[in-house]
Amino acid sequence: MNNRHRKIQTKSSARGFSVFELLIALAILGLLLASIIPAISTAREASRRADCAKNLYVLRDAMKQYSFDFGSYPRVKYDEKNNPNGWTSFTGPDDANPFAPDSSVQANDVTASMWLLVRGGYVTDTLWFICPSSADTRDTLRNVAGMTVPATQRGNFRSPANLSYSMFSPFSSSIAFVWNDTLKSECAILADKTPGVVGAASGASPEAQASGNSPNHRRGGQNVLYADASVRFETNAYVGAEYKRAYVDKQTGAYYPPVPGDNIYTALTPTPLAPGDKPPVAGTGVVGKQYGPAWLYDSYLVP
Repeated sequence: MNNRHRKIQTKSSARGFSVFELLIALAILGLLLASIIPAISTAREASRRADCAKNLYVLRDAMKQYSFDFGSYPRVKYDEKNNPNGWTSFTGPDDANPFAPDSSVQANDVTASMWLLVRGGYVTDTLWFICPSSADTRDTLRNVAGMTVPATQRGNFRSPANLSYSMFSPFSSSIAFVWNDTLKSECAILADKTPGVVGAASGASPEAQASGNSPNHRRGGQNVLYADASVRFETNAYVGAEYKRAYVDKQTGAYYPPVPGDNIYTALTPTPLAPGDKPPVAGTGVVGKQYGPAWLYDSYLVP
């Protein structure tokens, strides 16, 4: 083989990728990334959901201990005369005593009620109030001047961005209403932050019902703490009182579909039901600060 032929062969073997080959390689890489990135994202969200559930277990234990010490779950002043069913939130963050007559923490404040867990030392880190799937940030326990202060010198969360969860509103004139550990086991006590809207009806498609889910987990559902102390991830909001999960009869093999229950993010009716009235449990309900739980087991999670 002469030198000229060897030179040609060397140049051919050393040739780089052609434009066509480069495009093919990039296309293959794009397909791989398109399949891998969603899987990574899904796995990451599953991990965050699990961490979010752990937060609710911590808050559950705090509420149980608070109830043991005081005979009820946390609740600030209740204006039974002027505002028997409504609620408010995030008032008086720099107030040292939410129960004082002149307190800037308003009556019927749901978030100030949750803050009692921090004031009392039942929750020692405000990070437990932050869902890792949300964009929220922990309350840094500072006063209005920006100085770090004890939790007892604060009366509420600083802002909505410091709280990722909603609580059963404990302000209602409903007959026999209770706010303690005697609530029906399937009542929702805490859950991922409310969407603030009624959402689709219980019989709507999963895609339509997503509008009524918490924004914390991409509208895919919400972690819910129940009165029986369990925490479950639910894919729609109709999972409160009277909800029955789908199941298969072990003996007959028959499948029984789920039965919708109370929408945990809405009040069943605008005004509390009269004694003996049967509640429209799976109704869409209403949303607003003027409303409260409409009957004994009506989970209305706010704010």
